[in-house]
Amino acid sequence: MPVPLFCRPSVELSAVLERLEAALHEAAPLKAAHRRELPHAIRDLSVLLTVGRAGLSRPYWANPHLFSAYLHYFLPWNLIRLSRLLPGLALSKEGLAKAPVLLDMGSGPLTLPIALWLAWPDLRDLPLTVLATDSAAKPLAVGKRLFQALTGSDCAWRVYTLRAPLPGALREARAPIGLLTGANILNELEVRRNEPLERRFAELTELAARFLADTGQVLIVEPGTRLGGRCIASARAAALEGGFYALSPCPHQAHCPMLAPRAAFWCHFTFVLERASGVPAWLARLGKAADLQKRSASLSFLHIGRQDKKLYPLESSPHGRILSGPITLPIGESGRYACTARGLALVRGAGKTPMGAIVPLGWPEKNERDGKSGARIAHMPGSEQTAGQGGTPEKKKNTTAEPVGMDQGETRHRKQAPGTDKIFKRKTDAPNRMKK
Repeated sequence: MPVPLFCRPSVELSAVLERLEAALHEAAPLKAAHRRELPHAIRDLSVLLTVGRAGLSRPYWANPHLFSAYLHYFLPWNLIRLSRLLPGLALSKEGLAKAPVLLDMGSGPLTLPIALWLAWPDLRDLPLTVLATDSAAKPLAVGKRLFQALTGSDCAWRVYTLRAPLPGALREARAPIGLLTGANILNELEVRRNEPLERRFAELTELAARFLADTGQVLIVEPGTRLGGRCIASARAAALEGGFYALSPCPHQAHCPMLAPRAAFWCHFTFVLERASGVPAWLARLGKAADLQKRSASLSFLHIGRQDKKLYPLESSPHGRILSGPITLPIGESGRYACTARGLALVRGAGKTPMGAIVPLGWPEKNERDGKSGARIAHMPGSEQTAGQGGTPEKKKNTTAEPVGMDQGETRHRKQAPGTDKIFKRKTDAPNRMKK
């Protein structure tokens, strides 16, 4: 049976997302003028984050018009996207209990720590120390207030914020890191002239290996763009070279087929958005007012760990991860492309299987390949009768969604807020405490 990647939101998660609007207004109250202009600001930032990045002469958080748009529209969409992904990942509560430190790089307004708290209720009772790092203080401060507004005064997590650029943020933890996270941070790694991007990923991997606990894990989430997918594939290659093992999305430890010289695909996953799928009514109304109603959302991600290799998929894994939308085949059925230990595969009989799902595969005795993509032909259990008939896809539906903008970290290094804690080497702000 296929195992889906994205999880449907729970009743509790949907309820929290509904009250996220009130928490945002508590953490970052809008002036009357900014409230009126919010739909226009959302459209402006959407253009800047997609086709007009050259127009971002200043960071979004330095412009009140754009920062309000980010907090009240793009941040909620990021939480929705992450909350659909996180519950299905093999995050280790036992590992975090042994090393209860979460370090979030390029945290912005604490998007990923908030999403983790929302999506993994089983982790809420852990005395987790969260260090949210970014090179800008303003998003961190607003994100911490939002975290407090959502979690309340009895939250077991202690949250600290620290100004620190990549990759230096990794050096700030004294205790071993149980979970290292980052959203939209790979393209912030400064690439030196004539230095391949892979070398920067290798350096980041080496630092992660140095500061992670023995049971530590790393989770990186990027937009579902070609650049995001390329960054993820390069980071995976560097991580495996450095002794890590791929937990997800990879169904194997073999070479990534997305790094092939002529690869037309990139590693990303899309899910369809419906009103019943956890999108709060207030956010849908805001999107309609801004004329940015979304029908789908996409992402690229990498989840790796350091534990025993026998816990993770082997190179001989008989499973694949669905990478594409449905494709109509000449033989009258539909299929989808998948990532496998044997490389890219065209899987017959997978037309109704959701994108991102892990599926068992069967392989014809004869090594057949798709004439269009060069992918090996495989089949879903029960569709063996079509194996060996050949065929090139006739039509591929476009399932790539407009990526939702992730937190945009800044490269400028400024002073950190006051406060100290023995977990971290440098001064941080005080941990989160709220008056009852």
